[in-house]
Amino acid sequence: MSETTRQPISRRTVAKGAAWSAPVILGGVAAPTYAASGGSPTLSIGGACKAPGKSCKPFEKGYVVTLTITNDSDKDVWLYVPPTITTEGTDLNLGYAGYDDGSGDLQKGHIPIPANSRVTIKLNATASNSANQVFDLTLTFAWGHTPDPADGQDHDLVSATTTIPGTPPDCCK
Repeated sequence: MSETTRQPISRRTVAKGAAWSAPVILGGVAAPTYAASGGSPTLSIGGACKAPGKSCKPFEKGYVVTLTITNDSDKDVWLYVPPTITTEGTDLNLGYAGYDDGSGDLQKGHIPIPANSRVTIKLNATASNSANQVFDLTLTFAWGHTPDPADGQDHDLVSATTTIPGTPPDCCK
């Protein structure tokens, strides 16, 4: 009778065989797009002031609102303009004119917010008058991870609401 000695099977051999013997299903439940892209940016509205006539370059006649945008994600985001601007407590019909990012020029493009950063801008809303007003203001933006909204991802809108207690004429400061 001949005896056969068996060598133990290595873990590597078992792993090779397992890779070919049973398919593995990767994935699972689809995660919402925003989960893969990090959290949404947050908005905080600061003070507001009026910009009378054409005396407050670069701002057009109307109102200027300080807006801070925080991006705590590890990806760049863009707020797509124009935002939806709504008011309560006034008959003002505000339109979007642009924003000053600190350069002294009125920017018209979408608003970039680098990853893990905070950006403060002065948003210019046009109006037929620039009287001192008290009102509630809501700014709502679509946003994404590319400068072009057509290439952006499907995210929930971001918005912020605040009560503007008055609009003094100090936008030129």
